[in-house]
Amino acid sequence: MRIPKVAVIDTGINPNWVPAEVSFDNYDIVNKGLVKAVSHDPEPSYPHATYCYITFREQVDVPYHLISINTFDENTNTNTFNKIIIALEWCAQNSIDLVLMSLGTKNYTLFPKVAKAINALPNTIVVAACCNSNTITYPACLPNVIGVRHCDVAELSDGFAYITDAYDNIDVLTCVPNASNSIAVPTIAAHICRYIAEGAEGIDAIRQKLKENAVPECSLKNMRFYKDLLKNWSKIEIPIISLPESIPGGADKVKELMQAYVQTGYKAVCLSNIWNTSSQDFIFGLSLGDRLRFHFEHMTYEDEESSRISTEAALPDLIELYYNYTAPNILFLHMDQDVALELPVHVRPNILIGEDWIEAEVVHLQEKIGELILELVSDDFVSDDVDIAC
Repeated sequence: MRIPKVAVIDTGINPNWVPAEVSFDNYDIVNKGLVKAVSHDPEPSYPHATYCYITFREQVDVPYHLISINTFDENTNTNTFNKIIIALEWCAQNSIDLVLMSLGTKNYTLFPKVAKAINALPNTIVVAACCNSNTITYPACLPNVIGVRHCDVAELSDGFAYITDAYDNIDVLTCVPNASNSIAVPTIAAHICRYIAEGAEGIDAIRQKLKENAVPECSLKNMRFYKDLLKNWSKIEIPIISLPESIPGGADKVKELMQAYVQTGYKAVCLSNIWNTSSQDFIFGLSLGDRLRFHFEHMTYEDEESSRISTEAALPDLIELYYNYTAPNILFLHMDQDVALELPVHVRPNILIGEDWIEAEVVHLQEKIGELILELVSDDFVSDDVDIAC
C-alpha cells in the first residue's frame, strides 16, 4: 500500500492539530515561492484550513504524507489568487497525489488561469468545493477536477452520491453536519485518499471507485433539486444571442468569441444544442444526450419519440437553470435558429446572428453584437421582436 502525498491549499493548518505519526510539511508562500512556515499561532486568525483538515483527519483510514500550503493574506483577509496558482504549480512540480481545495473563484476573468494550472496536474487528483451559493466555481466545475458540494439529503449523511454527467460538472454530493461545501471536500477526499493508497491511478480510476462506492439508487438529477440548490433564482433579463447551428470554424470560433468577451469584462456563456460541455471555454451542452441524462422530474422514456418530445419541453427549463448557475451578463444560444425562435418568450433570443456575420473576425462580430445590444438596452427590452444580424 502506497502513502499518498496530500496537499491542502488553504489558510494554513495549525500544526497542533496534526497527529505526531503523520509526516507533515508546512509551507507559506513568500516572494512567489514556497518556504517552510516558521510558526503559526496556536489559534490562527482564520482557521478554515484547520477545520477542513480535522474533518479529513477524522475520516481518513490510511497513512498519508500531509502538506499544508498557506495562501491566505492577512491584509486582505482572503486567499490570494496568485498564491493559489503558485501552490498548484508547486504541486505539479512535486508529484502531489491529492490536492484539497475548499476554495475557488467566481471571477470569470480568472477562469482561464485556473484551468491552465489544473491542466498542468494530469497525475494529481484535485478535489474542490463549489461555492456555497452553488453557482459556477473554478476549479470545481472543471472536467479534470472532482467537484463536490453539500446537500440537505439525509440519505447522504453517511455516504455520498456520484452524479454522472451532472449539468454543472459537480460530481459528488454529500451531507455534512454544518451544511458547508468546504467541509464536503475533506469528507470526499478521505475516500479518495484510500483509493489512491490501494493503487487507483488517474482521475478515470478515481471516478470509477466513487461510482462503485456511492449510495445506490440515489436519484437527484432533476430540475427541482438543482433549482432548490441555488440561493437566488431570477428571470433572464440580459441579451440572448442566437448563433447559427452551422458555424465556419466550429467550436474554436465560439471559444474565441467567449474568451474575447470575458477578456473585455463580460461574463459570457454559450449554451450549445450540439457540442458537449467545455466549462473552461464557457460552453455548456444542451445536446439531446445531455438532456436525456438530466432526467427532469425523474421522467422515464419508453420510446424514442416520447423521449424527443420530453427533452424538447425541458429545454427552456435547462436554459434558465444554466443562466442562474452561471450568472452571465450576455448569453449565447447555439442551435437551429428555427428551434430558437420557437422557444418561450422568456428564453427566446433577442438577436439572431447569421452565418455571414459568423465568418467575420471576432472583433468585428463583437462590434456588431455591441451595436445591437445598445439598441435593445435603449428600448429597455420592452419588445419581443428579434433583431437579425446576417
